[in-house]
Amino acid sequence: MQDPESLRERYAELSDLEVAVMALHQGGQLRPEAVAVLHEELRRRGLSSELAVALTTQADPISP
Repeated sequence: MQDPESLRERYAELSDLEVAVMALHQGGQLRPEAVAVLHEELRRRGLSSELAVALTTQADPISP
């Protein structure tokens, strides 16, 4: 497991496209701390709020 600071550094090195792909397609595979850091990165870059919604939707488990 990576600490949040390591995740911030890693995500900061990614292109906007790579961050968007993570938000759209990999949110359900990320640990909660990684999702939080990815949300920060989306905000920091000013990327679409729809990406944040997609990330949240994938990361939240479906309630029965």
